[in-house]
Amino acid sequence: MSKRSMSLALAVAFCLTASLTACQDQRNEFNPVNVLCPGDFDPVTNKCKISTGSEPE
Repeated sequence: MSKRSMSLALAVAFCLTASLTACQDQRNEFNPVNVLCPGDFDPVTNKCKISTGSEPE
């Protein structure tokens, strides 16, 4: 493989990674659970947490 083809492959891989990261951020932003959540949205568990004012015992 020549240096030119290696650098082209590296550039393509970098652009692909950047594009997929941007898509992931947009997907998280428009998640239906997140959009409709009236409380705090936890992206790790994909759940809406609504504070009720008291801690469960």
